[in-house]
Formats: sequence, structure tokens, C-alpha cells
Amino acid sequence: MMRSKYSLVLLLLLSIIGVVLLSTTASLADHHQQPSKPGPSLNLANDHAVKAGYWYYQSGFPVASISPTLFNHLFAAFAYVNDTTYEVTFPPGYEGIFQNFTKAVHCSQNPYIKTFLSIGGEASNPSIFASMTSSSSSREAFINSSIDVARTNFYFGLSLNWQYPYTSDEMTNLGLLLTEWRAALEEEANRTGYDRLLLTADVFYSSYFWPSLEYPIQEIVDSLDWINVMAYDIHTPISSPNLTEPPAPFNNPLISRFSIEYGVGAWISSGVPRNFIVLGLPFYGRSWILVNENNHEILSPARGPVPGLDPISYSKIVTIKIPPAVAKYDPAYVTNYLYNGSTWIGYDDTHTISIKIGHAKLMGLHGYFAWHVDDDTADWALSTAAFHAWDADDHEFLLGSA
Repeated sequence: MMRSKYSLVLLLLLSIIGVVLLSTTASLADHHQQPSKPGPSLNLANDHAVKAGYWYYQSGFPVASISPTLFNHLFAAFAYVNDTTYEVTFPPGYEGIFQNFTKAVHCSQNPYIKTFLSIGGEASNPSIFASMTSSSSSREAFINSSIDVARTNFYFGLSLNWQYPYTSDEMTNLGLLLTEWRAALEEEANRTGYDRLLLTADVFYSSYFWPSLEYPIQEIVDSLDWINVMAYDIHTPISSPNLTEPPAPFNNPLISRFSIEYGVGAWISSGVPRNFIVLGLPFYGRSWILVNENNHEILSPARGPVPGLDPISYSKIVTIKIPPAVAKYDPAYVTNYLYNGSTWIGYDDTHTISIKIGHAKLMGLHGYFAWHVDDDTADWALSTAAFHAWDADDHEFLLGSA
């Protein structure tokens, strides 16, 4: 009887130990099934601010070489629109790179990166977008094609880069496209059970492309997840060949409407929420030929772009920003420029990028994006500055802007 009692106790203890071991094993298995996460300083899993970069296929920069810990969104630029079928296509000869873009950027250091396929771009023909948006059937062909291409190639979202709608009819049709596009994305997600594809658009630095031509604000707010404001090329040696002007000034003490502060303010005044706006940062500069080498400040007489140096990547600017070149920062415009002989270049460096990020935070914006990551230095100087500036305390930004 005593032996039977001890046997019963022993069996009970073994059962309890077994349950504990099974629970521990299951817990460990669940842990190992979770994707590896980046270090705590990156905090990318719960980072709701957009820290984005554009990769441009014509740069020749390997997608796999993009630093994965400095971005939480990456845009593949650009897919095109067929001028007959209005379907989305990849650039000839680059199909494989676009098809494998998401796979190439995903890694254990940052498995949370969301990839977007950007459609259009400066080199695309704006009349194709005008034609595509002019009828419901062509809009439908474009929309269905875009969804199919995104899903087939594992993108998380789509982005429209139409530079630019030039008439009120084109702006109206843009609104129709966005409304129908969002509805199609919702329907596809409900039908398939997949997460809805995200939808963004790259837009002019101001909500008014011309003084009397405004974007379709309500459709933008109702349809998109956010807008990427292209806050650069406000001045270029093409649009302003006779004067050296800052390409992307945050402020403009002479003509305020030619500034980032004014442009973003126009979007907000038009009804776009602050946290709907993502600020564009140029990782390149624009160059002018000085008329007089001794007259080399902002607004000096010039005669167009420097052949072979416009636009010019920041990585190349760094290599020429050495004596006898003279580099300066202008706090009134929040811009950098350098001059060497008859060459004058306006650009942003790490200091200016950090100040712009600080302003974006104080304005309550949704984040930033870089055009484009291939123009950064080998050690990712601008990308690193932007990333850390967004995470810095506001007092750090204010000290840095002095």
C-alpha cells in the first residue's frame, strides 16, 4: 500500500515536470520562429514615422547595397506606363531587378522595410498620364495592372509620380484616378484577404502647381496614405539660368513662396493634415556657371548649368568640397553652396539636412524621404544624419541650428 502511494506521487511529479518541459519547449520554439529584430536603438518595428529612400534604376547602384537600418520604406523608381495599353511595365533590361527588389532589401537587420513601386518620374511623358486618366476604361486598365504587378513582385505599396498635371482637367482626372485606385485596392484586399496595398503620390512642393491650379485636395486626403512632397528643384539652372539660387531653400527672405516652408504651409492651408505630409530631401546639388568668379554669393549673375555637373550627387560634391573650393552655409535660406573658379553649386549637407528634419518634426510632419539614396556617400553620411536627426530631442535640433 505504501509503495503504491509513493508510486502515485512519483507519477504525479513526473507529469508536472513533463508539462513544464513541454511549455518551455513550445515557448522557445515560438521565440525562434519570430523574425530577428534589429538592435533596440533602431526601433524600426514600432516606428510610425516614414524614413524613406528612393532607389533609381538608372544610377546603377546595387539594390542589395542599400543600408537596411537607415530606412523603413524604400521606393523602386521607376516603372512606366505603356502608351497604348496603359498597363504598368518595368524598364526594358531591368525587369529582374524590379522583380527582386523586395527580396534584395529584406534582411535580418531590418525585416520591417516596406517596399513601394514608384510609377512615372521626371523622364516619363506626362501626356501619357493625361491620356490614361482621361477615361474610366484606361484608368481601370492602369489600376488593375498596377495591383497585379505589385502583388506578383511582393511590393507593399504603389506610388504615383506624375510630373505634372498641367491643366484643371488633368487635376480633376487625377482626383478620379486616386479615388478609383483606392477603391480597387480596398476591394482586392477584401477579396483576397491580403493586407491592403499602401498608396502614395509624389507631388509638387506646393499644393498650387500654378497660382490658379490646385491639386485635388479632398481626393488626395481620402485616397492616399500620405503624400511625398518633392521639396527640391525649387530653383534650377534651367528655370533660373541667370542667377545662382538655392535649389531647395527652407526659407526665402526675398520671395517667400519659393521656399519649403511656404510650400508645405500651402499644403496644410489647403486642408492636408500635417501628419499626412512626408518631406523630400535632395541628396544632390545643382550647378551654375558664374559670370564673374569674384561675385559668388547667392543670387550672383550666372549663365546656366555647368556641363557634366548638373545635377551633381552629394558623394561627388564631397570630393570637390576641398581647397581651393570654398564651402558656405547660409542660415537665412537654410542651404549650402560652394564655389571654385566659375563653378557654383547649391546643395544640402549633413548639417542642413538635420535642420530641415528638425523643422519637419516641429511642423508635425509624417517623416521624410531621400531622392535618391544612390547619391549619398559611401558611409551614408546624409542618410545617417537624417535618421538620427528625426530621433533626436527637439532641443538638440535647436542647438544644431544656431
